[in-house]
Amino acid sequence: THAAGSRECLKFYNNPKGCTLVFTPQSDMYALTPSTTSSTAEEDCCLDMKGLGTPPANWTAVKHTFVGTERVLGRLCHGFGYGTKGKQHQYWQDATTRLPCAFSFSGEPLMTWYFNASSMAIGRQDI
Repeated sequence: THAAGSRECLKFYNNPKGCTLVFTPQSDMYALTPSTTSSTAEEDCCLDMKGLGTPPANWTAVKHTFVGTERVLGRLCHGFGYGTKGKQHQYWQDATTRLPCAFSFSGEPLMTWYFNASSMAIGRQDI
């Protein structure tokens, strides 16, 4: 779920009220947005990207393409893509430590999460 005014909702769904992305087992992505024409809690729904679902847990081992090697925040990182060309999620992993460097949604630079390896707690996490 993205908050009101988020880039994701404004750019892709033209909705200033926020949005929620839902992935189906068939690897389709739907967007739910608060109705802009109704004052009720009703939501609009649309198929956003057919075939772009969440990557399975082992996707870097079995279903990925190598994107290349680049510097991400000063670290040398290998990139792996999941999905069809042009709609790929990209995961960037430190070439030495194998820790995450970045995760990009569909290669969109403004929708990329960057990871600060020095702040990561390695090991079991309390729930």
